[in-house]
Amino acid sequence: MANKAGIWIIGGAFLVAGLSGCSSEANKNLDDAGTTLKADADKAGKSISSATADSRKALSNDATSVSVKQALMAAKDLKAGDINVNTTDTKVTLTGSVPTASQKSRAHQIAQGVLGPNFKLVDAITVVPE
Repeated sequence: MANKAGIWIIGGAFLVAGLSGCSSEANKNLDDAGTTLKADADKAGKSISSATADSRKALSNDATSVSVKQALMAAKDLKAGDINVNTTDTKVTLTGSVPTASQKSRAHQIAQGVLGPNFKLVDAITVVPE
């Protein structure tokens, strides 16, 4: 009987040692998973921040374009329906066509008045006589 008890004790010791190893391996796997999860969460957070900044920039660009287009459309002495406005950061580009050189000059003047000195105005309007 003593031999059987000794065998059980030794077997139990091996079982505990084996479980300790499993527990250690499981903890390592959990630590690795936690590290990976944190890295993924950080990456997702940076992506969200970048997307938010890009959205703000796009909205700001659109607001600038709309402000210029509204001013062009409001001018009684300008046929602005064929003028397009595109804003990228501080660069505003006018494209499209007007019937006279004076209309082109007037569109440039109005846009520059709306934009002020912090913007670069690119006038790519073409003159196409009617």
